[in-house]
Amino acid sequence: MNIAEYKLELVNYILNSPNERIMAIYNSLLNNKSDEDFWDLLSANQKQNLKKGIEDLNKGKKHDAFEVLEEIENE
Repeated sequence: MNIAEYKLELVNYILNSPNERIMAIYNSLLNNKSDEDFWDLLSANQKQNLKKGIEDLNKGKKHDAFEVLEEIENE
């Protein structure tokens, strides 16, 4: 699967997700016309998880995007 197909599949996954929290975040990102930085809108736990993910990537560890979304849904 090339990157364009992967991105399309990811967007479809988000749009078809029954999780209202994911849809709220998605809609917020689409409708956010302000100069607010999304980082400031995240909870401390979300920031910690993102930082850990970046550290993992820097160490060469990779996580499937769909697995990450499933973890978010199960929070």
